[in-house]
Amino acid sequence: NDLIVHYHVFLSGDVQGVGCRVQILEKSKELKALRGFVQNLEDGAVFVNVLGTKALVVKFIDHIRQNLLPPVQVKSFRMEEVRGKEELLEEFYIKK
Repeated sequence: NDLIVHYHVFLSGDVQGVGCRVQILEKSKELKALRGFVQNLEDGAVFVNVLGTKALVVKFIDHIRQNLLPPVQVKSFRMEEVRGKEELLEEFYIKK
């Protein structure tokens, strides 16, 4: 499916300082053709902003939800579709 979708994903639990952002970045590179970023938030959560074809984004989000490796422990997962504002991002990266 070539439809471009845009999602925000919020992860909380043991997600900062344990390699979560690096794992998410590596998965984005493996799937290719994804744009966006992953970022630590001040409240201890991790934020993922992702755009891409629906099939790739679904695969990417499923991986984030179910397959991040220890010591990452996701206790809370929330996602929301972003409509009407496609951001001009060239690649997927870790945002400081």
